[in-house]
Amino acid sequence: MATNHEVGSSNLSSRNYVPSSSIYLLGGVLLREATMMSRLLFQLFVLLFFFGLVTPAFAESYLLKGIDWQLPVDGKNVPRGGNQLVIYTSDYGSSTKTNAWGVEILALPIEDATGAGTEYKVQNIRSVWDCIKPVSTTTPPASTEAASQGCGNLPLPAGALVLSASGSKRKALLDLLKPSVEFTLITQLFNTAITPFTLENPTAETNPTAAAFPGFRGANQLLVYTKKYGKSTTGTNEFGYEVTVSKNRVTATEGSNSKIPSNGFVLSGHGSQRDWLAKNAPLGAKVEINQPESSIVSTIDLETYERQLKQKLKTLPSSTPKQDKQQAKNALKEAKKLSGQKQPEAAASVLIEAIKQLESAQWRNQAQFPATAIKATWHRPVENSRQAVQTTLDVFQRAGLNTVFLETYFHGYPLFPSTTFTQYGLPAKQYPIKGLPSAANPMQWWVEEAHARGMKLHAWMEIFYAGNQALEGVGPVLSKYPQWANVRRDAIEAKTPTPSTLEAGYYFLDPANPEVRKFILALTQELVTTYAVDGVQLDYIRYPATNSTDSSQFVESTWGYSPVAIATFKAQSGVSPLDLTATDAKWESWKQFKQQQVNDLVFSVSTWVKGYRATHAERANLLLSAAIFPDAKSALAYKHQNWGLWAAEGWVDFLAHMSLTASVVRVGEDVRTVKTAALRQSFPVVSGVFSPFFGTSPIRTLEQLESARKAGSQGYALFDSAHLSPPLLEGLHTWQNNAALSTTVKP
Repeated sequence: MATNHEVGSSNLSSRNYVPSSSIYLLGGVLLREATMMSRLLFQLFVLLFFFGLVTPAFAESYLLKGIDWQLPVDGKNVPRGGNQLVIYTSDYGSSTKTNAWGVEILALPIEDATGAGTEYKVQNIRSVWDCIKPVSTTTPPASTEAASQGCGNLPLPAGALVLSASGSKRKALLDLLKPSVEFTLITQLFNTAITPFTLENPTAETNPTAAAFPGFRGANQLLVYTKKYGKSTTGTNEFGYEVTVSKNRVTATEGSNSKIPSNGFVLSGHGSQRDWLAKNAPLGAKVEINQPESSIVSTIDLETYERQLKQKLKTLPSSTPKQDKQQAKNALKEAKKLSGQKQPEAAASVLIEAIKQLESAQWRNQAQFPATAIKATWHRPVENSRQAVQTTLDVFQRAGLNTVFLETYFHGYPLFPSTTFTQYGLPAKQYPIKGLPSAANPMQWWVEEAHARGMKLHAWMEIFYAGNQALEGVGPVLSKYPQWANVRRDAIEAKTPTPSTLEAGYYFLDPANPEVRKFILALTQELVTTYAVDGVQLDYIRYPATNSTDSSQFVESTWGYSPVAIATFKAQSGVSPLDLTATDAKWESWKQFKQQQVNDLVFSVSTWVKGYRATHAERANLLLSAAIFPDAKSALAYKHQNWGLWAAEGWVDFLAHMSLTASVVRVGEDVRTVKTAALRQSFPVVSGVFSPFFGTSPIRTLEQLESARKAGSQGYALFDSAHLSPPLLEGLHTWQNNAALSTTVKP
């Protein structure tokens, strides 16, 4: 799947952990080697692990203040990203949903507290270092035992406050906050922030380190685009964040390729500067360029909130009741009155409450997908009992989801006791879930419990991905059959399987090996015939990532050079792929050969599935889908993933495109792109919406879903369940209002 799926999550307890020291080591290698494509993958990887973008619903920020110290807060009631301090209250849910690798402090309000903020006293402290022995204060442990020792995911009692810190923010929390220490939580409604910008109107010449990137925007850069840029849009990719400024006020926020106004500019940030923009330059903020200092000054003032509320009024669904709109208009009048009485904070509070009410109205009145559309989430199972599965499915169902894409074959392990594994001499071991009884069969639980609720269960299978160097290592399949490994051009002399350096140490199987395809087909057949799944989703149905074609390391970074693949291609073409360069006439034949290997497996699985459902009336609605990169040209060139052919030939029943972006516009564009490449606008498309994974506001997720719906998507899948925060789940519940739970896509 996409890099997002592959790296897992840094936020929640249900995801695996990769030591940050390993990431930095990989980062050094990748930054030296990569150009456009590989750098994009790396940037996304680093972004997700270290920065954890948080787009606040409002412009307010928070500060912890002690007697002689203060700490800025990165967010409130949002998923915790890397190197962040987040505060949680019971409004977020019953617990923080964090992983074990942080510091969490429970504080209770002090009775009869007075002052500008709310006063609290520290009750207890829970740190990852208290759970791991021997204690280390520099490098996180390489095990996941902390999760079973009660660290992370602290309960949220009513009225209490939990301070949760990750990465570099942990030390300050431990140093300053001890048991019984008192502090004040201050809500900062107004703020001015300053940050340097890299340059204005970049070109390949003025910004050479970013010459290969779309829009000439490099890692951790903040760029200014004006009409002198010479283009109508910034041309940037989806891995950044942008704000449009007209007459010194932020008038729009987007993920990429923003239109450049004639009376203003666009600020485009990546990495740390991406986060700075998201936090400090919300809609309505006053933004100015300080040319002498090469800096950006962003001010959040009363007008910021006024503009936000007015913008909400303009963009509400047409079905919004007049009374909701009138309440917002009354709030504007009340705020103006309070402002005239020199009470700006009170005025801002009135506006913020009105914004919240309008967002609630937006959830209630936004147009929905049809009740029969696929409404799914990707889910990596961590549940170790039937009761836990029931609880998770109840949460999904209440939110209006009717389908689960359940990770069933991942890291080279099945989620069920596999006879196929036994027949191949592989350990009959299921994926290791903490606390799972040895005789348990979680796959059976999931199928039975989903169907008991009228929900659909699709087996999400990571086809050519075999293991992760930082987690499970080479994995069980390649441990037994190292000759099945996919081989990178510069690693043909290696005696053992080598991981991808561009995809965080992942091992891959060789699509050109007939034994690999035979094994995958057998495993799929066993899964379908043993469990009454409603669908099978092919993920990682591709070759590993490579450098871009304009890189001097492109050829050396390409994959597919196993002895079997080399011999097969040579027999067909008369030349060894090792003798080819990217300029040779037969290089295109080599690319097409690799595309055909992936196609062969998709065709084989499709043929078998069609035959099976034709002879088993009770399984006539069994669906086959693929998780794909929506840019057909890039997917074909760099991943040898020809999903356009799969759709055009009817090999798959629907495509789940992965929109790896916080952009609203981009999601709709991806839907239209996929339908065009599929050669028929009627082809079923399920939109993979990644806003939850990027940590953006619930409303941004709703906006992405609406963008997909308007573009003609037949359904959606949220990535991923670990990032479905309680506010988002509540919003989904309000929006979908427990619609009938059934799917409509037919084979």
